[in-house]
Formats: sequence, structure tokens, C-alpha cells
Amino acid sequence: MHDRYTTVNQYSFIKRLAAFYEQIKDANTQASGGFLAPEAIELVSRIWDFIRVRMKGQTVSNVSTDRQSVDEVQSHVDALMRLTEAIDKAHPIALFGIATFAFFEVCDGSFGEWQCHLNGARSLLDFHCHNKADLDRLSRELTGLNEIVAHLVWFDTMGAIIRGSNGLIFDDWHRETLSEEFFANVGCPVDTFHLFVTLAKAGNHINTLDLSFEALDQLLLRAEPGSSDMTLVENAWRCTAAIAIISRIGDVGSLSRRKALSTAVDQACRVIAIMPPTSGIYIHLAATAYLAGMHATHPRQCEIVRAYWRHCRASDFPRYPDGQAKCEAKWRAEGLA
Repeated sequence: MHDRYTTVNQYSFIKRLAAFYEQIKDANTQASGGFLAPEAIELVSRIWDFIRVRMKGQTVSNVSTDRQSVDEVQSHVDALMRLTEAIDKAHPIALFGIATFAFFEVCDGSFGEWQCHLNGARSLLDFHCHNKADLDRLSRELTGLNEIVAHLVWFDTMGAIIRGSNGLIFDDWHRETLSEEFFANVGCPVDTFHLFVTLAKAGNHINTLDLSFEALDQLLLRAEPGSSDMTLVENAWRCTAAIAIISRIGDVGSLSRRKALSTAVDQACRVIAIMPPTSGIYIHLAATAYLAGMHATHPRQCEIVRAYWRHCRASDFPRYPDGQAKCEAKWRAEGLA
């Protein structure tokens, strides 16, 4: 049995969502006659209840599991009904509800398969915003909207990289919501993120030679071992980019390709192995662990990735059960487990 641990930003996004809901409710109360429609206020209330019940279910152990399950299902249904009503009326407050459901889907749904909520968010955004200026104006009315969109476009990009698929749901101007602070919080270098976007948008028009140079560049930009947790995570993201690139180019049967991919996986595993699970940024190694796991060639690599998923499940808010399930299935198919 693994000790449960609490990380610095374990609940960071959900806490920000809760703060946004509180600010929206306060602003509506202070406004003369209120500025939100009744269905929007009801959605805010139900989503807040849903968040509280979900988080309570993870942290309170003296309530029966059956009762927790009933409360979670009821709050989920209530929130979903109010969200559907808000979406039907194209109210922008629904974006906060979509982001909430997207967050929990990322944590415990099918790993990387987050398109459903993201497509819904994009459609609703299109109704209200045609460019960044429109979004900025709407954000002045709804506190935190830019930050919500930033998380959604991040999920969009990382989902595409995890799946190895082509095309993105959001446009470049949506990605302008990603700030330096956001990249610092997830530990991803800006140039690496732009490479992820390029790779996801490339489709069948991949320039193999250019991407080979990009993969090499990412590996060469890694900092020396023994660095801070933040630098280690930056290294992990660069290894992730290299794995994502190498896995998409070249002949699958090529020995040199297999060696290069194994080296990139080794480097990623090295970071995962030395990063303390108690670090606040540990949860952001999930994409690295997944790609390393899916392209592992040695049981040692599998065990490092398996330990990562185990730590994620042992946290105060268990995450990514499907990430490990997919890796384990791949290892069994290849005789590694």
C-alpha cells in the first residue's frame, strides 16, 4: 500500500474553477438586478455542488462508499442537466461547466480521449467569439474565461500528441490565451509546446528531415541531471517531444529508428524515476509517462512508468487509471509484462 501524498498544485485548476464560480456569484449579487440569467446562476450553483461532492469523495473516508457514490451520481446528473440547459441557450457561462467536466474527464476518463467536451466548448466559443479581441471582451464580463480557454486548448494539444492524431480543435488565436505563467505551472518550455502544435497540425505533410532535427534539438536542450524539479520537468517535456516525433517518422522496422526511440524513452524514464512524487509538478509528467510507456522496449522502462501511474493513483486525488491500463495492454501484447 502506498502512502497518500498531497502535491502543491494537485487541485490547482479545480481550485481556480471554484474561485471563478465564487467571483461570478459575488459579482452577480452586487450587480443591480443581477447580470446573469437564472439558468446561468443555477448552473454555477450546481457545478459548485458537483465539484464539492467530487472532491469530498476523494478526501473524506468516514462516509460509506455507497453514500458517496449516490451523492456523486446525483450531483453529476444535476450539474449535467443545468449545463445542457445553458448550452441550449448558448450562455457563455456554460464554458465553465464544460471545463469542469473536461477536467474530471482528463483525470479519470479514457486517457487522451478528451475531444467530446472540447468540441462542445469550441462550438460555444464560436457563437460568441470570432477572434482574440472578442474573447478578451467576453472575459471582462466573465472572470477567468481566458484562463479556462487556456486549459481547454492545452487539453486539446496534449490529447492530440497522446493519441498521435492529426488536427486540433482550437485555432492559433485560442492558443494566445496560454501565458508564461501557465507554461511555468505545467513546466513545459514554450518552444516545446509550439513543436507539439506543429506536429499535431502537420497531418500527412510531415517533413521527416526537419522533424528529425527538431527531435535532436529537443534532446540537446535538456539540462544536466541534478537540476531543480522545474528543470527536470522541462527535460521531460523535451523528451516527450522527441518521442512524439520519432514515433511518427521513419520506417517502423528501421533499427536506427528503434535505437533513437529507445534512447529518448530512456531519457524520459530517467527523469520520471528521479522526480519525487511529492513535487507539486509531478502530475504534469503524465504525457511523458504515457508516451514512454507506449514505446517502451525493456521491462526496466515499464517498471518506471508503472511506478509513476501507481503514485498517481495513490495521491489524494487519484488520476489517470486508463493511462496505466493502456500501457499494460501494450506491454502484454509485446511480451514486456
